[in-house]
Amino acid sequence: MKKIGLALSSGGARGFAQIGVLKVLEKESIPISYIAGTSMGALIAAHYALYKNISELEDFALSFTRKDVLKSFDLNDPRKSLIKGKKAKKILKDLFGEKRFKHTKIPLNINATALEDGSEIIFRSGKIRRAVLASGTIPGLLPPVKYKGKHLVDGGLVDAIPVNIVKKMGAEAILAVDLYTLEKTALKSTNLKPIIKRTREILMSKLAEYGEKQYGKDIIVIKPDLGRKPDTFAFHKAKQKIRAGEEATKNALDKIKNLTDE
Repeated sequence: MKKIGLALSSGGARGFAQIGVLKVLEKESIPISYIAGTSMGALIAAHYALYKNISELEDFALSFTRKDVLKSFDLNDPRKSLIKGKKAKKILKDLFGEKRFKHTKIPLNINATALEDGSEIIFRSGKIRRAVLASGTIPGLLPPVKYKGKHLVDGGLVDAIPVNIVKKMGAEAILAVDLYTLEKTALKSTNLKPIIKRTREILMSKLAEYGEKQYGKDIIVIKPDLGRKPDTFAFHKAKQKIRAGEEATKNALDKIKNLTDE
Protein backbone atom coordinates (compact mmCIF):
# COMPACT_ATOMS: atom_id res chain seq x y z
CA MET A 1 0.00 0.00 0.00
CA LYS A 2 1.18 3.49 -0.80
CA LYS A 3 2.22 5.80 2.01
CA ILE A 4 -0.84 7.96 2.64
CA GLY A 5 -0.71 11.61 3.65
CA LEU A 6 -3.81 13.19 5.18
CA ALA A 7 -4.29 16.96 4.80
CA LEU A 8 -6.86 18.49 7.17
CA SER A 9 -8.18 21.96 6.45
CA SER A 10 -9.20 25.08 8.29
CA GLY A 11 -12.86 25.96 8.73
CA GLY A 12 -13.67 26.69 12.36
CA ALA A 13 -16.42 24.45 13.72
CA ARG A 14 -16.88 22.96 10.25
CA GLY A 15 -13.54 21.30 10.91
CA PHE A 16 -15.28 18.80 13.20
CA ALA A 17 -16.34 17.02 10.00
CA GLN A 18 -12.76 15.78 9.82
CA ILE A 19 -13.36 13.64 12.90
CA GLY A 20 -15.94 11.79 10.82
CA VAL A 21 -13.37 11.34 8.06
CA LEU A 22 -10.89 9.80 10.51
CA LYS A 23 -13.57 7.54 11.99
CA VAL A 24 -14.23 5.92 8.62
CA LEU A 25 -10.57 5.66 7.63
CA GLU A 26 -9.80 3.98 10.94
CA LYS A 27 -12.79 1.62 10.67
CA GLU A 28 -11.68 0.60 7.17
CA SER A 29 -8.09 0.06 8.38
CA ILE A 30 -6.69 2.65 5.98
CA PRO A 31 -3.37 3.63 7.58
CA ILE A 32 -2.17 7.22 7.69
CA SER A 33 1.60 7.60 7.29
CA TYR A 34 1.73 11.40 7.48
CA ILE A 35 -0.70 14.04 8.68
CA ALA A 36 -0.76 17.84 8.42
CA GLY A 37 -3.34 20.35 9.55
CA THR A 38 -4.30 23.98 9.26
CA SER A 39 -6.30 25.95 11.87
CA MET A 40 -9.06 23.64 13.20
CA GLY A 41 -7.52 20.93 11.05
CA ALA A 42 -4.32 21.45 13.05
CA LEU A 43 -6.12 20.61 16.29
CA ILE A 44 -7.74 17.48 14.82
CA ALA A 45 -4.49 16.37 13.17
CA ALA A 46 -2.43 16.98 16.31
CA HIS A 47 -4.77 15.07 18.60
CA TYR A 48 -5.00 12.07 16.27
CA ALA A 49 -1.27 12.02 15.52
CA LEU A 50 -0.49 12.14 19.23
CA TYR A 51 -3.06 9.76 20.71
CA LYS A 52 -4.67 7.87 17.79
CA ASN A 53 -7.84 7.82 19.87
CA ILE A 54 -10.75 8.86 17.67
CA SER A 55 -13.35 8.14 20.37
CA GLU A 56 -11.71 10.58 22.75
CA LEU A 57 -11.51 13.21 20.02
CA GLU A 58 -15.18 12.74 19.18
CA ASP A 59 -16.16 13.00 22.85
CA PHE A 60 -14.25 16.29 23.06
CA ALA A 61 -16.13 17.70 20.07
CA LEU A 62 -19.53 16.54 21.30
CA SER A 63 -18.97 18.06 24.74
CA PHE A 64 -19.45 21.63 23.48
CA THR A 65 -22.73 23.39 24.22
CA ARG A 66 -23.94 26.75 22.97
CA LYS A 67 -23.27 28.11 26.48
CA ASP A 68 -19.65 26.87 26.32
CA VAL A 69 -19.13 28.71 23.05
CA LEU A 70 -20.46 31.97 24.49
CA LYS A 71 -18.30 31.60 27.60
CA SER A 72 -15.18 31.22 25.48
CA PHE A 73 -15.48 34.83 24.29
CA ASP A 74 -13.35 36.55 26.93
CA LEU A 75 -13.46 40.07 25.53
CA ASN A 76 -10.21 41.97 25.05
CA ASP A 77 -9.22 45.58 24.34
CA PRO A 78 -10.71 45.95 20.81
CA ARG A 79 -7.58 47.77 19.68
CA LYS A 80 -5.69 44.50 20.16
CA SER A 81 -8.16 41.72 19.38
CA LEU A 82 -11.79 40.79 19.91
CA ILE A 83 -11.01 38.18 22.58
CA LYS A 84 -8.05 37.50 24.86
CA GLY A 85 -7.85 33.81 24.08
CA LYS A 86 -7.12 32.64 27.64
CA LYS A 87 -9.92 30.09 27.49
CA ALA A 88 -8.74 28.81 24.13
CA LYS A 89 -5.25 28.37 25.56
CA LYS A 90 -6.68 26.44 28.51
CA ILE A 91 -8.50 24.05 26.17
CA LEU A 92 -5.27 23.41 24.26
CA LYS A 93 -3.33 22.88 27.48
CA ASP A 94 -5.94 20.39 28.68
CA LEU A 95 -5.73 18.54 25.36
CA PHE A 96 -1.99 18.54 24.78
CA GLY A 97 -0.27 19.49 28.04
CA GLU A 98 3.49 19.64 27.47
CA LYS A 99 3.49 17.12 24.60
CA ARG A 100 5.87 17.84 21.76
CA PHE A 101 6.01 16.82 18.11
CA LYS A 102 8.53 14.10 18.94
CA HIS A 103 5.84 12.34 21.01
CA THR A 104 3.42 11.76 18.10
CA LYS A 105 2.58 8.30 16.78
CA ILE A 106 2.18 9.67 13.24
CA PRO A 107 4.57 12.27 11.76
CA LEU A 108 2.84 15.65 12.11
CA ASN A 109 3.27 19.07 10.52
CA ILE A 110 1.25 22.22 11.33
CA ASN A 111 1.38 25.53 9.49
CA ALA A 112 0.82 29.18 10.36
CA THR A 113 1.20 32.53 8.60
CA ALA A 114 3.77 35.19 9.51
CA LEU A 115 2.23 38.66 9.41
CA GLU A 116 5.58 40.33 8.73
CA ASP A 117 6.13 38.85 5.27
CA GLY A 118 3.18 36.56 4.59
CA SER A 119 5.42 33.51 4.66
CA GLU A 120 4.26 30.05 5.67
CA ILE A 121 5.77 28.82 8.93
CA ILE A 122 5.73 25.04 9.31
CA PHE A 123 5.98 23.53 12.78
CA ARG A 124 7.72 20.16 12.97
CA SER A 125 9.12 20.36 16.50
CA GLY A 126 8.47 21.99 19.86
CA LYS A 127 5.26 22.12 21.89
CA ILE A 128 2.21 20.98 20.00
CA ARG A 129 -0.21 23.36 21.71
CA ARG A 130 1.80 26.41 20.65
CA ALA A 131 1.69 25.29 17.02
CA VAL A 132 -2.05 24.57 17.15
CA LEU A 133 -2.73 27.97 18.73
CA ALA A 134 -0.69 29.80 16.09
CA SER A 135 -2.34 27.92 13.23
CA GLY A 136 -5.85 28.69 14.52
CA THR A 137 -5.38 32.34 15.42
CA ILE A 138 -7.93 34.18 13.29
CA PRO A 139 -6.59 37.73 12.71
CA GLY A 140 -8.53 40.27 14.73
CA LEU A 141 -10.28 37.62 16.81
CA LEU A 142 -7.21 36.47 18.76
CA PRO A 143 -3.86 38.15 19.43
CA PRO A 144 -1.05 36.97 17.10
CA VAL A 145 1.29 34.34 18.53
CA LYS A 146 4.88 35.56 18.93
CA TYR A 147 7.42 33.09 17.55
CA LYS A 148 11.11 33.66 16.74
CA GLY A 149 10.65 37.38 16.21
CA LYS A 150 7.51 37.02 14.09
CA HIS A 151 3.80 37.32 14.74
CA LEU A 152 1.85 34.27 13.59
CA VAL A 153 -1.80 33.87 12.64
CA ASP A 154 -4.13 31.45 10.84
CA GLY A 155 -2.29 29.03 8.54
CA GLY A 156 -5.31 29.01 6.23
CA LEU A 157 -4.30 32.43 4.90
CA VAL A 158 -1.47 30.84 2.91
CA ASP A 159 -2.54 27.19 2.68
CA ALA A 160 -6.19 26.34 3.32
CA ILE A 161 -5.53 22.61 2.85
CA PRO A 162 -1.90 21.59 3.54
CA VAL A 163 -1.57 19.26 0.55
CA ASN A 164 1.91 20.55 -0.31
CA ILE A 165 3.09 19.83 3.21
CA VAL A 166 2.08 16.15 3.33
CA LYS A 167 3.58 15.67 -0.13
CA LYS A 168 6.91 17.03 1.09
CA MET A 169 6.67 14.83 4.18
CA GLY A 170 6.83 11.79 1.88
CA ALA A 171 3.23 10.95 0.99
CA GLU A 172 2.76 8.89 -2.18
CA ALA A 173 -1.03 9.23 -2.10
CA ILE A 174 -2.89 12.19 -0.61
CA LEU A 175 -6.29 12.39 1.03
CA ALA A 176 -7.39 16.00 1.48
CA VAL A 177 -10.50 17.31 3.23
CA ASP A 178 -12.06 20.36 1.57
CA LEU A 179 -14.53 22.30 3.72
CA TYR A 180 -14.73 25.24 1.31
CA THR A 181 -16.93 24.16 -1.58
CA LEU A 182 -18.06 27.47 -3.05
CA GLU A 183 -21.67 27.68 -4.13
CA LYS A 184 -23.21 30.37 -6.29
CA THR A 185 -25.45 32.62 -4.25
CA ALA A 186 -27.45 35.80 -4.63
CA LEU A 187 -25.86 38.71 -2.77
CA LYS A 188 -28.75 39.94 -0.64
CA SER A 189 -26.86 42.80 0.98
CA THR A 190 -23.78 44.92 0.34
CA ASN A 191 -23.30 45.71 4.02
CA LEU A 192 -19.86 45.15 5.55
CA LYS A 193 -20.50 41.82 7.33
CA PRO A 194 -21.89 39.82 4.35
CA ILE A 195 -19.22 41.25 2.04
CA ILE A 196 -16.39 40.22 4.39
CA LYS A 197 -17.97 36.78 4.89
CA ARG A 198 -18.33 36.17 1.14
CA THR A 199 -14.81 37.43 0.46
CA ARG A 200 -13.34 34.91 2.91
CA GLU A 201 -15.42 32.09 1.37
CA ILE A 202 -14.07 32.91 -2.10
CA LEU A 203 -10.48 33.25 -0.86
CA MET A 204 -10.51 29.94 1.00
CA SER A 205 -12.20 28.01 -1.80
CA LYS A 206 -9.71 29.27 -4.39
CA LEU A 207 -6.75 28.39 -2.15
CA ALA A 208 -8.12 24.88 -1.67
CA GLU A 209 -8.77 24.47 -5.39
CA TYR A 210 -5.22 25.54 -6.22
CA GLY A 211 -3.73 22.97 -3.88
CA GLU A 212 -5.92 20.17 -5.21
CA LYS A 213 -5.17 20.74 -8.91
CA GLN A 214 -1.42 20.22 -8.56
CA TYR A 215 -1.57 16.50 -7.83
CA GLY A 216 -4.06 15.08 -10.32
CA LYS A 217 -4.39 11.31 -9.96
CA ASP A 218 -2.32 11.21 -6.74
CA ILE A 219 -4.97 12.95 -4.64
CA ILE A 220 -8.53 12.33 -3.54
CA VAL A 221 -10.46 15.26 -2.13
CA ILE A 222 -13.18 14.52 0.41
CA LYS A 223 -15.88 17.20 0.47
CA PRO A 224 -18.40 16.90 3.33
CA ASP A 225 -21.82 18.43 2.67
CA LEU A 226 -21.96 21.05 5.41
CA GLY A 227 -24.62 23.31 3.95
CA ARG A 228 -24.36 26.97 3.06
CA LYS A 229 -23.95 28.47 6.51
CA PRO A 230 -20.29 29.13 7.41
CA ASP A 231 -20.95 27.99 11.01
CA THR A 232 -17.45 29.12 12.00
CA PHE A 233 -18.29 29.27 15.70
CA ALA A 234 -21.09 26.66 15.80
CA PHE A 235 -19.02 24.24 17.90
CA HIS A 236 -22.22 23.01 19.56
CA LYS A 237 -23.26 21.45 16.23
CA ALA A 238 -20.45 18.91 16.19
CA LYS A 239 -22.67 15.86 15.79
CA GLN A 240 -24.09 16.83 12.41
CA LYS A 241 -20.68 17.91 11.13
CA ILE A 242 -19.03 14.64 12.18
CA ARG A 243 -21.82 12.75 10.43
CA ALA A 244 -21.27 14.78 7.25
CA GLY A 245 -17.59 13.84 7.32
CA GLU A 246 -18.45 10.17 7.73
CA GLU A 247 -20.88 10.19 4.81
CA ALA A 248 -18.48 11.96 2.46
CA THR A 249 -15.69 9.52 3.29
CA LYS A 250 -17.91 6.47 2.86
CA ASN A 251 -18.92 7.78 -0.56
CA ALA A 252 -15.26 8.11 -1.53
CA LEU A 253 -14.10 4.75 -0.14
CA ASP A 254 -13.85 2.91 -3.47
CA LYS A 255 -11.72 5.68 -4.94
CA ILE A 256 -9.59 5.84 -1.81
CA LYS A 257 -8.90 2.09 -1.83
CA ASN A 258 -8.10 2.12 -5.55
CA LEU A 259 -5.68 5.01 -5.11
CA THR A 260 -3.88 3.64 -2.10
CA ASP A 261 -3.57 0.09 -3.50
CA GLU A 262 -2.18 1.10 -6.92
